[in-house]
Formats: sequence, C-alpha cells, structure tokens
Amino acid sequence: MAVMTPEQYLKKIRSLRTPEAIQAVCEELTSKLFNPTDKPKTRINKLTPYNKVIQTIPPEELVVGENAYEQTRKNGQIWIRHLHYRYTGIESTNFNQEGGINRSTSKIERLKTQKKIDVASYLKTTLRLLTSDNVHELAVGLIAASGRRSVEVLARGKFSQIKNAPEHLNPHYSVTFRGQAKKRDYGLEEEERAKYPIGVLVPAEIFLDAFKRYSQRPEAQKLKDLIAKNPNADAEAINKRIEDTRGNSLRRVCQQYFSFLPLRENETNPSPKVLRAIYSVLVTERDCPEHYNKLFWASQQLGHFIDKEEVDDADLQSLVTTVGYMDYFVEERVPFLGRGVQPVKEANQEVQTLKAEEVKEHEPVKAKQPETVQAEETEPVRSEKTEPVKPEKIKPEPLGSVRLTKSCVEKLTAIKQESKFTNQTQSVLYLIEKAEKATVLEEENNQLRARIKELESQNKKLAAEAQSLDIDKLVERKIQQQLQKLLPQLQSGSLSVSTEKSENEPVISPVTRTKKQRTDIDYEGLSRDELLKIKSPTAAREKIRRSFLAICAHNDTQPSNATRWAINNQGLRQLSGTNGLMVGDWMKQHETAINDHNQKYGLGQYHNKGKGNINSAIKWE
Repeated sequence: MAVMTPEQYLKKIRSLRTPEAIQAVCEELTSKLFNPTDKPKTRINKLTPYNKVIQTIPPEELVVGENAYEQTRKNGQIWIRHLHYRYTGIESTNFNQEGGINRSTSKIERLKTQKKIDVASYLKTTLRLLTSDNVHELAVGLIAASGRRSVEVLARGKFSQIKNAPEHLNPHYSVTFRGQAKKRDYGLEEEERAKYPIGVLVPAEIFLDAFKRYSQRPEAQKLKDLIAKNPNADAEAINKRIEDTRGNSLRRVCQQYFSFLPLRENETNPSPKVLRAIYSVLVTERDCPEHYNKLFWASQQLGHFIDKEEVDDADLQSLVTTVGYMDYFVEERVPFLGRGVQPVKEANQEVQTLKAEEVKEHEPVKAKQPETVQAEETEPVRSEKTEPVKPEKIKPEPLGSVRLTKSCVEKLTAIKQESKFTNQTQSVLYLIEKAEKATVLEEENNQLRARIKELESQNKKLAAEAQSLDIDKLVERKIQQQLQKLLPQLQSGSLSVSTEKSENEPVISPVTRTKKQRTDIDYEGLSRDELLKIKSPTAAREKIRRSFLAICAHNDTQPSNATRWAINNQGLRQLSGTNGLMVGDWMKQHETAINDHNQKYGLGQYHNKGKGNINSAIKWE
C-alpha cells in the first residue's frame, strides 16, 4: 500500500476529534513513511510536507483534549498544537538548540566571514561549461548560471522563454522557471505548480539552448523516467536517489572548474550549494533595482519567497532562509555577458560586457551554435528606438587589422542570417572552422592518393612477375619427370594399376557425429560444491541467485548499515564468481527485488566503497 499524500492525510485527520482515532491515522502514516534506520533528521524531513498541511488548520479548530494539546515553549508561553506532532514522534524534537536540527550557528559564522567573489572567472567558467558536450559539466553550468538546486536542473525543473516580463526585469537575461524541489507541491498538476521569473547570468538564449541540449541527453531522460515511472513514490526519496546517482559527478566538476572560489564556512570543497549562494549575490548585484530591498530581491530569485495574492508574516519568514546564502560579496559591477541586446534602463546604469579575448575557448565553435560572448568588433549596442541598419548601406567592417570589401561583408551577413548567428564574428569563426575541416580533408585525400599509387605500383610488379612464369610449361615439365621415373617399372611389369578393391580391405564409411545431449539438471537442488563444478550459463545464474539471497539474509540479521552490504554488480560478481555481463543481465531481470531491498535499508550506490571483498563477510550455500 502506497504512502498517503499530504492532501490525503489532511483530509483523513482533520475531521477527527478523539486522540485514539488521530493516533491510529498517525501510526498508519509513519509505519509506511519511516524506515527502522531513519535518523531523527531524516524523519523530520519526511514529515515536512505533512507538517505544512497540518499548519493550514485554523487555530479555532484546535481543541485541547480532542485534537490538540498544550505545549510550553522555552520562554514559558503556551503553545496549542495538533496531536499530529505528538503521535508522529516529533513533539519534543530539538530544532534550534545546541545540536538541533535547524541550528543556525554555521549560518551566523558565514555572515561574519563573507568571502569575495572573482566575478570574471566565475562567469567565464560558467560560459565554458554551458558549451561542453559532457553532460555533467553541462549540468553544473546550468546550476551556476541559474542558481537552481541540483535536482531541479537534473530532473524536476523546467525553463522557458519569459513572456510579459515585469519592467524591472531584463527579458534578455531572464527565464521562467517551474519545478521547485522544496515547495512540496509534487501532488499538484504541473500547470498548478509555482511558476516565476528568475534572472540568469548569461543571455537567456544561450541558457535555454544549453538546457535543451542537456534535456535531450539519455542521462537526463533516464532521471526523468525515474520520476515518471514512480508517480506514487515519496518525492523526497526520489530526489535522494537522483542525488545519489549524480551528486558525486556534479561535485567533481565543481572541484575541477571552480577551485578558485573561496569556500564557505565549514565547507571543504566547491559544490552546487556554493554556486547557488554565489548566484544569489551576482544576480542581485546585477539586476536589483535601486528601489528594491536586496534581501527581498535575492529571496525571490532563489524561490524562497514567491509572490502571491495574499501574503502574511509567515511568508516573510522565508527571508531568513535567504540570509543564509548571503555569505559572499563583490567589489565590482556584475556585467551582462555579450552585446546585441539592450538591458532594461536603470538610473545611471551603464551596460558592461566581457570581451571575447577575456574568455578562453573551451572547444571549437560549432555551426549554428549561439556565441556566448561578444568580441570588440561586433555591432554596437543600439537602443530599442534605433532604426535597423539597411542592407544596402552596409559598410566594410574592420576585423582586427583587415578591412573587408562590401561584397565580403554581404556574404558574411548572408551566412549570419542563414545560421541565425548574433554577430559577424560568429560568421567568421564558422568559416574558419570550415576551412580547418577542409584542410584536414585535403590532407586525408592526399594520403589516400599516395596509397593508391603505392598499390598500383605493387600490382604492376606482381603482374610482371606472373608474366615471366609460363605455368603450362612448368606443369608439362613436372609430368614428364614423373613419367620418366615410372616408365622402367611399367616395362618390367613390376608396377600394376588396379581399380578393384581387395576383399580384405576394410570399408571406411563416414561417421555421423551426434551431440551428446545433457539430461535436465535440478540446479536449485545441487549443493554448493556440485554447483561450483558446473560452468554452464544456467549454473552461473543459479550462483548469482544464491548470492543475492545470501546478501539479503545477511543484511536482515545485521543491527546497522555499518555491517550491511548493498546489492550491486560488483558484490554479486565477487560472491558468485561469474562475469559482470551475466550479472548485469540477471540484475536487469530482477531490478525490482534488488531496488526494494536496497531501499529497505537505505543502501546507496557507494555504500560498499572501502569495505573490501564481500566474500570476507558472506558466503552462499
């Protein structure tokens, strides 16, 4: 039976007015929601969406002795709380004291030791990752540019072109986002989920193109299928599976490319959380209007506060969460990357750009791929009121120290329009790339021509040698030599030729070989020693099956995960002694059973790391 959704839980418990009935519903929920190994923090996290729906019950519906109880706060005040908190086991949970779940000591330390951001290096690295073909690098680039959580970029989030942007937003550097992970609205239809505009640190066109390329990758589709195929599963558990699957890869990319970043308090390596914190500072410094409070702006960009028709003080408490991300600062204006688009006008605000020579190329520029930055030679920034330049008035454009003729410029313009480039520099880079490819093809063609000539020369040499041999004469000479040897024997009669078979000569008849048929074997009934002697595929599958059962039986008897083993390819391969391909096929056929057991104890992909060979702890019979 599936776990109740928060909405189902609220509908079932809200009308109850006796502690016994409420306790029964709470126990029904926790028996399905909690695992025996869950720590207090894990239980709190799992209960968060259920706590939120309980908080929607008006105070006038809470009656002490029926569906509520009195609890004394630390300051002596009386707190009327729904019995949900008592019967789900979180009544006395320590949230904010020493060792508490939501303690803010680390956040306070961050605010006291703010770190300076190298803006140019951060933006250049982000651009470089957005042009990568590596799916992990591409995902980190999207996180760095948008400040979204890992699971939002990897699977849950959707980005689209912004429509009817508010006047204080720059539509060329903003997108619409939907699919926030921590709004707990998984039970709603997609169109009912929170959707709001956010700024991105690169042109929106480049960002959306990168997200489209990521979404088309098989790795991304596999994560989305995981969500689609488990509609009734606990959303937080699915998020954790996604994090377990891709989290280490993303962190490795962060460590490789963002090692120049100053670390947050109590952090040992750059991570997607660090990128989210830096994004909040950069996008606020760049986009926040003068009349806006910066903390409020950052909270909107991070999704902590989302505008709605009715707002109360409880909604404003989300600003406290945003404060925890304000542990970085900048001493320079954050630039808009690229030209060709006009930013929203602000008082005394000058548009800044990064020049192309400041950004190292990550890979060759591809045809029909948007340029990420703008060179010095690109078209000047025009206001929206500026008349477009007419084709017949196009003048030769200087490229470095080279001046092009009008016909060359017109050809470049045609390429630019056909390939939908944003400037002439991209057209030139496109032609350079084609020229480089043509040079490579010409070299390969020359090599093939040389090889053909070499083969033709060898062929002519062989033909000449063949012509120098008179095969017929050679055969005739050999026959004459043999006849000369046999002629004396034929004349004396000592050599007779007979075609009749001797009566005593054994008759050799063809032997038809038949494959020895193996009788059916009851592999499950064989002992371990008997099974080890058989090398057939069926025997191998039986060894894998017994290894699987042995791991399950071992885990069920262990007191904690410290001595349990996750069921994976390496463990089954070591225990059964069969090859990895066959183990992989068996695991695909029994994927449900394997996943159920691993999830039962919260055994992740890397649980067995560093534990050595599984044969030292488990043996199948």
